[in-house]
Amino acid sequence: MANNPQVLVIGAGVSGLCTAIHLAEAGLKVMVAAKAPWQVSNSYLAQGGIAAALGFDDDPSRHAKDTMTVTRGLARPDRVHILTHSAPDVVSRFIEDGVVALTPDGRVDLAQEAGHDRARIVHSPDGMTGRAITANLIQKARSLSAIAWTEARVIGLGTDRDRVIGAFVSTGRDTFEFLSARAVVLATGGMAGLYALSSNPAETSGDGLMLAYQAGATLADLEFMQFHPTILSGGKKRPGVLLSEALRGEGAHLVDARGDRIMADHPAAELAPRDVVAQAVFTHQPVYLSMAHLPASMIHAHFSGIVEALAQWGWDLTRDRIPVSAGAHFAMGGVVTDASGRTDTKGLYAVGEVAMVGVHGANRLASNSLLEGLVYAKRAAQAIVDEEYLGGWDQPRASSLVKDWDYWTVPAGLPEAMDRFLGVIRDGDSLEKFAEYLTSLPESAAKRLAMMATDSARLRQESRGAHVRRDFPDNDSRYRGHFLHRQDRSPWFEALDADQEHALLAVSAESSGHAL
Repeated sequence: MANNPQVLVIGAGVSGLCTAIHLAEAGLKVMVAAKAPWQVSNSYLAQGGIAAALGFDDDPSRHAKDTMTVTRGLARPDRVHILTHSAPDVVSRFIEDGVVALTPDGRVDLAQEAGHDRARIVHSPDGMTGRAITANLIQKARSLSAIAWTEARVIGLGTDRDRVIGAFVSTGRDTFEFLSARAVVLATGGMAGLYALSSNPAETSGDGLMLAYQAGATLADLEFMQFHPTILSGGKKRPGVLLSEALRGEGAHLVDARGDRIMADHPAAELAPRDVVAQAVFTHQPVYLSMAHLPASMIHAHFSGIVEALAQWGWDLTRDRIPVSAGAHFAMGGVVTDASGRTDTKGLYAVGEVAMVGVHGANRLASNSLLEGLVYAKRAAQAIVDEEYLGGWDQPRASSLVKDWDYWTVPAGLPEAMDRFLGVIRDGDSLEKFAEYLTSLPESAAKRLAMMATDSARLRQESRGAHVRRDFPDNDSRYRGHFLHRQDRSPWFEALDADQEHALLAVSAESSGHAL
């Protein structure tokens, strides 16, 4: 790993690759460091697609309205506007590259998913959109000589005068070296891999959040973990086999043991927002996904990748009732950033799921995650290019931020405890028990992150979006804001400012769906 880069990007999913490509095209030397191969990422595993208002009856403002409604009052209107209005341009390159599915007459084949009032999901022909997009980006990135690569674990960030100036990178338990850089970009994904039942690989264990926290950055919304309603039940494989929301968009039913539809009483049925469907699946167990009433030819044509994945487990998507459970899927919370990926620690940027830029609120809208990674990665890269960099830093003074290899290992038993105590539905007693359990574990990044998420869940005494408490089942306007964590102070609450409150209320008045 000789030759320090100008920018170090940690993570090789969509947001990391997109950032690296834009930086390299702007003439900067980039090092991409990832602790696992690029195929081991949430981006690669993503099935649904990318939301973009491309239909003749659609526009970005409608996309923004759906986003604001589903995110339960905590998304930022200005950041959502950037997201939805950038979407058509962002997906255009993938249309040109032939990555996305087209109709027989050559138009983009748009699907509908939960929370969207119309079809606006761009997807790959086999339904495995994340794999197609990531492969496209990795091919582009590898063609750029300005990008170097290393498969290594980052065990700490180096700082000098309150600025991040690089990272300590380890390729083995007893070896590490320091890579200096004018900027470090976290693109490490979220923390859903800390759960036992999860659509995420175990490697998605929140490392990036803790790296940022140790370097003085602020974290927010850690209590908001989105649970995907349809992960194959009974399998021990990590990541769990996810059954895309696009299946329900094409008419799949969720049924109980008697064959009755569990979402029949909801106005949007199986296409209700993800938090609503996840809670229904959790409370009605056992639950099954069925497409037996739909043409087998359509299922094979649109979802060949999912058909093949299920066949490996002995299931036939065209005729079987597939057992499903709600499992950890996407962390809405993360490292607080501005609209260009800057954290409140100089020299440190965050993009993708590790970041809390303000577009997902308390409940992410389906297929906005790949979109966020693409849109905000480009903005972060431009901010780094535009930054006036004075230089003068060679070696870090704050080496105390380095943690050994074992610190980044998830303690045995923690994932199962996350499922049990910090799952789809929580309550004060279970959270207290979890907090007590955590004190018995050895010190680790995962333990510290779980403690902060538990603190936020205990403090948020309401139910909002993906955070559901039995003992506080209703929304409470007093909690319209964010619980934040920073190393130099106790957790604190920050209410929405007046301008954001006004914008949210305006959206609420226009919306006929769920209350904010």
